[in-house]
Amino acid sequence: VVDQPDLCQFTAPAVVRRGPLTIALSTAGVSPALAARLRRDLEGQFGDEWKEILSVLGAFRRRLMANVDDSKRRHKLLAEASALDLSSIVLEGGADALQRELNAIADRQNVILDEERADD
Repeated sequence: VVDQPDLCQFTAPAVVRRGPLTIALSTAGVSPALAARLRRDLEGQFGDEWKEILSVLGAFRRRLMANVDDSKRRHKLLAEASALDLSSIVLEGGADALQRELNAIADRQNVILDEERADD
């Protein structure tokens, strides 16, 4: 019985999905109304541009995995990429702008990335 927490152990999280991005939150049944409000807040913070962001980041990661053997170096590059203002970059310049930013990160670290093939 989901709406009677004392009678069950089931938790129904409030969920925001943007492509592969899934954000789930719960108040453990204490305040479903608060969980719903927080979900609406997150929906506003994480718009549809996150589908594109994750697509570009995923391709960047695959390119790093194929071209950089050192896992610590890959981690550093991915951490730098994640620190970018990803949403603003895509909203202002599209996926191509984000790709240019990621290529610049690789260039600054002297990493040569092969282009990802369309069938990858």
